[in-house]
Amino acid sequence: MAVGLRSSFLQKGVDDFMWGLNHKGMKTRPWPIIILAVIQFLMPLFSIITNAFLVKVSPLMYFNALIEVKAGWELIEFFALFPIAGISIFLMKKWSYPVFLAVMGWTLFSNIAIYMRDYQGVMSPWVIVGFTLINVLFVSYYLLPAVRQIYFNRQLRWWESQPRFVIDFSATVETGGQTEPCTLRDISEGGAFIETTRKLTTGDTITLKMPLFGVELPVEGTVVHTGNAGFGIRFTTNAQTCTTLRRLLGVFRAMGFELRHAPEPQLASFLTWLRGAFSGKGLLPETK
Repeated sequence: MAVGLRSSFLQKGVDDFMWGLNHKGMKTRPWPIIILAVIQFLMPLFSIITNAFLVKVSPLMYFNALIEVKAGWELIEFFALFPIAGISIFLMKKWSYPVFLAVMGWTLFSNIAIYMRDYQGVMSPWVIVGFTLINVLFVSYYLLPAVRQIYFNRQLRWWESQPRFVIDFSATVETGGQTEPCTLRDISEGGAFIETTRKLTTGDTITLKMPLFGVELPVEGTVVHTGNAGFGIRFTTNAQTCTTLRRLLGVFRAMGFELRHAPEPQLASFLTWLRGAFSGKGLLPETK
């Protein structure tokens, strides 16, 4: 009996998933989401082990029988559906939530249909009840408001914030036809923080000219924060400027420039979450 699932686009999905595991945003992604995504991704393996145990054969024998007897859609269903669900959970795109629910719904229907067709009177009905409860638990978790919100409200995804490097470079800021010197204090792909004697107000459109490493990079932006310490600028970039900024930040990273908010190492982050999970905290992703 199949607990699960599908695989022709699987290779690209696996590549995206593995890229995500190493991507800079991954370091603070909620651990409950990571773990449940991995469980979904490994579900075909769990299915082989479970089904082999139920029919009292080795997992290898069950796998070989599965490959020889099943074909086409049945193999795709078994090996690919749950990994697709896991990848969609992890990527957190707009389509992730409905894809996951569709996979869980199809799996539940498929398991019941297979049991009624092949296993009724042969296997205890409590087996299908157990698998059904597992599916219901997964679906119920993702229906919780705290989980649902992070799939539909991008502002809650603190882990997707861009790296901001602490720097100390001279530049100029131009607004209203006047140019003033300024000092760049930090910079990211999306904006910068500057200090200048020029009076700026929120909403001002400016051009920031940054002579960095022998190359002058003019970037337009908008003042989004004002304070005694300086001004926060959000860049207005086109594709070319965005590429140049990304390469510049790559230089900062390679040169070992300090990050404004250094991320917690992966292992330390996981252990921190694990300690909290044992005490009943951290089972839901934070929404603040």
